[in-house]
Amino acid sequence: MSSSSGDSPRRLCGMELATVLTDEYSPFNVVCALHLRPAPPLESIRSAFAALQVQHPLLSTRLVKKSGHYCYEKDPGHEVPVELVDADHPQRWSEEVERHLNTAIDRSAAPLIRATLVNSPEADHPATLVLSIHHSIIDGASLANFLHELLTLIGSGGESAEAPTPLPDQPPLTQILPTDFRGIALRARLAMFLARQMADEFFYRWKSRGQRLATPERGWCRVHSFAFDRAETGQIVTASRRRRTPLNALLNAALLLAAQDALYPGRARVLRYFTFADLRPYVDPPLPPQHLGTYVSMLRYTTPMPTDDSLETLATAITQQILTSSKRGDKFLGALMSPHVIRAMVRFEMDRMGTTALSHSGPVTVAPTYGDIEVEGLHAYVSNFDRGPSLAAQTRILHGRLIVDLLYLDTELDRDRITGVADKLRLSLTEFGAAGPEKGGESRGTEP
Repeated sequence: MSSSSGDSPRRLCGMELATVLTDEYSPFNVVCALHLRPAPPLESIRSAFAALQVQHPLLSTRLVKKSGHYCYEKDPGHEVPVELVDADHPQRWSEEVERHLNTAIDRSAAPLIRATLVNSPEADHPATLVLSIHHSIIDGASLANFLHELLTLIGSGGESAEAPTPLPDQPPLTQILPTDFRGIALRARLAMFLARQMADEFFYRWKSRGQRLATPERGWCRVHSFAFDRAETGQIVTASRRRRTPLNALLNAALLLAAQDALYPGRARVLRYFTFADLRPYVDPPLPPQHLGTYVSMLRYTTPMPTDDSLETLATAITQQILTSSKRGDKFLGALMSPHVIRAMVRFEMDRMGTTALSHSGPVTVAPTYGDIEVEGLHAYVSNFDRGPSLAAQTRILHGRLIVDLLYLDTELDRDRITGVADKLRLSLTEFGAAGPEKGGESRGTEP
């Protein structure tokens, strides 16, 4: 796979490389679960994948090392493996999700995707299609579009009205950065970015002395999901807009407060959190979500925790941190530096990367129905590991409902404590929504 034409291998860079370096240490997959009624035929699923492999080069790609560098290499002719599981209880799908989160995908063999159809044992429960995709070939923006394309094909029996047309190979991030982030200008920005990161590291270590959590033993990734109903979601979104508190910041703040209650035996002075930025609209030229790939940035922040546990106070502080960082272009610099962060974490056995990580996808482009198939739910998770954040969350709005998918390690939290985290999250967000909007206009600008 090349950045221009032909089938020569293309080197990985930025977050796509960081995901592979993480996968060397611990499985690192994007795993999603689609609740579908009725269960689609296996042949329709397999035919849909076959059509998408023609359209998307990365679905027929493997990862190889050339001269010490990881590269994408096309290796067509391999079908997406699809398993069938007959469940013996309604939550069997979540066990299948956890299996995929904890099982590495063979990077040296195409395709870098697996699927399992879990048939429910009860007629009033939907079937669940579980997908496991290596994170190096997909991000949040392309995942939503990919699921829409997959369901469209499955809903039509796996057949496309037109023959699938292969999309062109996409260039590495380094070739499509904005002009201000190339050449000498990039080197100067990177130097300043590293200086800020070092200052933040000293600040965090000083303020968090005596409170940092010990690195847990390697455990099993576990999931816990819940959803708000449409009325609750509407209240939360409306209050967020009217009170000029971006939903992404609000969710990050709620997760931090819930983590503080669950993980720290007293009030934490400062906590570290991660957010993720979609780079596709900002590269040159902009990259639409129809193309697979990992064009995101992982951004780390340290924030003092409010003494009164105010959700709005913390969300306001997070909003300001993200906006300031965005104006400096840290999203590009963070993406470029992410492989170095992962290498240092593994080599020097560093402390936990942070307390929380949250990725909010906003409203997703998955329709309620595709042919005769109804989509009753969508969950998505990204594998975690012992040096990653203690709590990770993927959130999105599907068909008017806010869905929260939590991920944790069973060596650090148990079912009761993660249920407490979910209850705290639900309570703080519903109270925020029910409190009603304060006076003021709609929030403006790009949502952090």
